[in-house]
Amino acid sequence: MTVEAFKSELVDQALSRVALIHHQHSIKCCLAIHRLLDRFPHWGLEVGGQLAEIMDEEPRVPALGDLLSYDMDFGGDATAVVEKGLFPAAYVAMRHRVDQSSLDEVLAEYLDIAVNNPEYLGHNVSIMCAFIGMRPLIEGSDERRGLFLDRLAELATAAFHNTQNRIVFEPRPAGLAEELSELEVLRSGFRQPGYFGHQLLTFVWSRRYRDQLGSAGYRGALRSIWETSHWEIPEKNKFSIEPTTRPLDDRAFENAVKGLALTGPRNIHRVTLAEALVDLWDQEQDETIRAQVYAAALRFTKSARPVTASA
Repeated sequence: MTVEAFKSELVDQALSRVALIHHQHSIKCCLAIHRLLDRFPHWGLEVGGQLAEIMDEEPRVPALGDLLSYDMDFGGDATAVVEKGLFPAAYVAMRHRVDQSSLDEVLAEYLDIAVNNPEYLGHNVSIMCAFIGMRPLIEGSDERRGLFLDRLAELATAAFHNTQNRIVFEPRPAGLAEELSELEVLRSGFRQPGYFGHQLLTFVWSRRYRDQLGSAGYRGALRSIWETSHWEIPEKNKFSIEPTTRPLDDRAFENAVKGLALTGPRNIHRVTLAEALVDLWDQEQDETIRAQVYAAALRFTKSARPVTASA
């Protein structure tokens, strides 16, 4: 099997996996593995296969919406069926929603909701960005499209229509500036990165899909990261990432993120975080930030909630 064939098979796997905790993460993990294999082609199929094993945390299912009748009468309001989480009818209702407008319009609507409703760890934003990233990979395949819409229906109900699932903390910071630089926001992410570095994940995925977010949406995503990084959160999640004192060597950093992705605490986020750190390492020029990126790879390999310390 070629690497490209492996990556295509991984798409099919990711689309068929369902969430057991909070949101579905296999789509984001699949795209992260794609990018890691592109960035480090010498890792090859052996490492790619090891990375993909973590997706087994989420069970696989068939395209459930395709098993149901399309003759359901939603009374002209398929959205309400999704909002109320009336499964399995919600699977078909999502298809009706997309047929009545377009998939891109529905994705844009949920992305807007995610950006404008800050949530602890920024889950909604990074997950929606992953759905945007998966969008081109379902073209030309009815099976992939069906699975994609099933996962979107599940996400919409759990993340956007059920406010009880949102995790927020107070107080929110006063005097939030309208304009924040990317560097300010990224620094705030290291100040309070959250479980498995979610603030850094959200920053990377938001910047990656800033064109799809649009100017206002991207500013909203940055404000959300900055705001949530200043929330008063539980003590167990209070830690920061200080810069490493080790030399900023590319090969050493590669070994560190590879170690995180393969041997970090068993959780699907170890792969998505590793890829996000590679993105930051490649794009950031500030040496202090790069030293924090390197430190994050080392610290999160040991714990999903590392004690604040230098590495």
